Amino acid sequence: MSSIVTFIFSLVNVVARGVVINFFWDWFIRSQFGSVPDISITGAIGLSLIVDVVMPHRRLSEKELREELSDTYYRDLVNCYYYFLGLILVLMFGLIIHWMM
Repeated sequence: MSSIVTFIFSLVNVVARGVVINFFWDWFIRSQFGSVPDISITGAIGLSLIVDVVMPHRRLSEKELREELSDTYYRDLVNCYYYFLGLILVLMFGLIIHWMM
């Protein structure tokens, strides 16, 4: 059950990241370069997944590898929650910058 909840939160974060990229694309890319085509949310999700594939990821330390499964479950949930909050903050800062343009 715990891995299902973490998986659902991860999917929500992927979609939220696509929405943020979609807004930023319209606000900052299309406003500066008028001939650039619009991007859909699914296209933004694909773009973010491409960037995610080529970016290096942090490896787990030995201490993290030795932790119990229940501890990693709660840590994963907290990380998903903080990631979502971070996306909301980035979107709000982007909105403020968009209003200033």
